[in-house]
Amino acid sequence: HELKMLGVAYADAPMAGGPEQVARKEVGVLIGAEWETYEAILPIVSAYASRVKYFGPPGSGHVAKLISNYLVIGMIGLVAEAFRTAHAAQVDWKDLYEVMLNGSGNSGVLRKMMDAALAGDFDGYKFSIANAAKDIGYYTSLAEELGQLTPLTQAVEQIFAQAVATGHAGRNVSHLLDPAIDDVT
Repeated sequence: HELKMLGVAYADAPMAGGPEQVARKEVGVLIGAEWETYEAILPIVSAYASRVKYFGPPGSGHVAKLISNYLVIGMIGLVAEAFRTAHAAQVDWKDLYEVMLNGSGNSGVLRKMMDAALAGDFDGYKFSIANAAKDIGYYTSLAEELGQLTPLTQAVEQIFAQAVATGHAGRNVSHLLDPAIDDVT
């Protein structure tokens, strides 16, 4: 409100997608702004985004992004735990992954993590454990504030808090798959 009184418009416009998607103009943008500001910035944002959505007043874009990130971070945790369990059960990762690509579990998260991991590269998903832990912490606070905190949210938060606590904060989230990292989970 103070900025508006000074004639300054503000918008939060976090993205869904990374640098590769921006380069291909495939990123999504979640905007929080006054409607007039949204209309003014839409042509600029549309120059690098294929999908732009308005979520309400300033701050709304970041709230929507936290919710989106929670889904992604939860999926990262599920993929990591599923494939670490498969390793422990001596289930072949490649065969399991190929079959999963035909089912409902097929997702960008699964592909980003597993395509590289099958070649022994645990940096396929270029997002740090520290950033995932930070985002899930923010989401947990939001969910608690809204009366939506669940045991699932707390479990996802614990996966990343444990990875940070055991010294893996600087690694990419795909390292949660690595069977050589026994102290992450």
